[in-house]
Amino acid sequence: MAFINEMISEENIEKHHIKEIDKEFLMGQTNSEQWTIDYDRGMYLRCVARGRFEYRHQTTWTFYWHGVLLVLRLDLWGGGGDPGQPGWSRWVVKTISYNKTQDVLTPELEAQRPKILLDLKEALLAYKDFGIYSTNTDYEVILES
Repeated sequence: MAFINEMISEENIEKHHIKEIDKEFLMGQTNSEQWTIDYDRGMYLRCVARGRFEYRHQTTWTFYWHGVLLVLRLDLWGGGGDPGQPGWSRWVVKTISYNKTQDVLTPELEAQRPKILLDLKEALLAYKDFGIYSTNTDYEVILES
């Protein structure tokens, strides 16, 4: 199974401690009840915070990757595509960390950075422009790190 967009069930909210995670991201908090998940590989991507006004392109995500909850700071530097048409987005990875307070990875995770980025790109490709609300058909993601 590949990444899919869906609303998070109550069972998964409890299982993955979603409400506790949300409490860690007060500034720009989204309280999003959707995620992009790959059940077979046990990975999910979820937007937890977003900038306002001129900082709207700045986003914070959690990426549950092989048993580790990563915190990602991504900037959206472009995108396009009308509803019902192909679309695209350009994301820039600002930081990847294993917790909210330090913008670093452990040496073991740093060695896995290329794989993390590959899986992240795959998840963003499924997310498209708005997750479950996306109406784009085909989609392209440009991911810069």
